[in-house]
Amino acid sequence: MTSHHLATPGTSCPTCSGAACAGKQRESGNDDHTNLADLVMGWEELSGGIGARGYTVAQAIDALAGDAGAERFESLRLSLGKLCPHRDGQLPTPRELGCALRRAHGRIIEGRRLASRVRRGYRLWFVEHTGTRASGEHRLPQICANVPHPMSRPSVQVNGRQLIAIIEDAWRAVHAANDPAFLFRRDGRLVRRICVGGRAHVVSIDTTELYGLLVRVADWVKATPSGLVPARPPGAVAADMRRFPDVSLPTP
Repeated sequence: MTSHHLATPGTSCPTCSGAACAGKQRESGNDDHTNLADLVMGWEELSGGIGARGYTVAQAIDALAGDAGAERFESLRLSLGKLCPHRDGQLPTPRELGCALRRAHGRIIEGRRLASRVRRGYRLWFVEHTGTRASGEHRLPQICANVPHPMSRPSVQVNGRQLIAIIEDAWRAVHAANDPAFLFRRDGRLVRRICVGGRAHVVSIDTTELYGLLVRVADWVKATPSGLVPARPPGAVAADMRRFPDVSLPTP
């Protein structure tokens, strides 16, 4: 396994200059939070869930490489494309990925925290549940209530098509389920309305919640020589929908 220089979390990043990191941290607050949230969610998927043993930077790059990695971990690759700009079709360098992980380290993002530990000389990065969420954030109880009847769910084919076509079908399925409305577009963000203590609040929806909604509002299928078989929604679909909410969504 390739060895990479590792710094103690909280110290200056050894993989890029302080000026570079500072410049990245001056990004728009909303964009930065969204990108880091997608990174944490994607890392959770990569490492096998909350509390899993974790991955080193080198192991993560190996897992993300190739067509298999691109298909399985689309959401993480998309977030890294925002946090570590690199050429299309290529992955960030270990230096760039290490810097992105240090930016997210220790921050509580949508009830999760990216943490690390050193084991046998290697730093493992993993996601842990904090048991807390940002003020006013709760899960989406309306999902189950708004799921269309199994006989009425639309089918969405996930292979042999342009990604934008899959995203458009996904939005149609969401709009069909969003009645009465619980998903909205506000200030360019995808949000949901919740009721806490008898008062209405509008909070952001995270990628995991949106992915769960997609699973429930459509039958996802893959075309094979023997016919259609069940499939999962591509992670890139949920990531794109969260980042670019459909303009026809209602406002709260």
